[in-house]
Formats: sequence, structure tokens, C-alpha cells
Amino acid sequence: MDTPGKRAEGFMYLSSAEVRATDAMIFAFPDSAIRSFWNQNVYFDLDIAFLDESGKVVRLAILRALDPTPVPSGGPAKFALEMKRGGFKRLGLLPGARILIPADVRGR
Repeated sequence: MDTPGKRAEGFMYLSSAEVRATDAMIFAFPDSAIRSFWNQNVYFDLDIAFLDESGKVVRLAILRALDPTPVPSGGPAKFALEMKRGGFKRLGLLPGARILIPADVRGR
């Protein structure tokens, strides 16, 4: 998800059955800034983690199905990670945790 078009689409238009509980999308931005995501045209709830440049979780939130309301990062974020709702709980992901960002994603 490294172009504006791909970032904008994300999980849009996919059914819940098309996305496994372990599937995730990472969104990489060229800089750190306050980010906002919404769930317009996504038919199921998502967990979202906003990450700073080091991969530290700045904020965890839920994006509700078909909800166009922006959900802000709450602080500068360079990355965002999305999974089906409940995925972060299963992984034990909490604010302040650090996620290893692969070099090919980090370098963008």
C-alpha cells in the first residue's frame, strides 16, 4: 500500500469472507504526520494501529463497517496497520508495543 490510490482503497469492496482473520495491510507514508482513516466501502469492522517511524503503536482504534467518519491517529504516524476486528486482541497488541516494519516497506 505505497501509492495514494492503493492506500485509499485498502480493504474496500472486499467481503468479510474474502479476508482471513490473519490478513493485514500496512500503509506506508513518506513522512510522519497526523493521519486519519475511515471505513467507507468496507463491509466489516477493522482494527487499526497507527505507528510512528520506529514502529511504536501510537494509537489503536476500531473502524466501523461502512462508516465514513475519520478516525485520527492522535499523534504523528508514518505507518498504519489494519486487520479484521479482533485481530489485535488475538495478537495481544497494545498501545506502546513496537512492530517490526520490514526494510522494503520502511524504505519507501
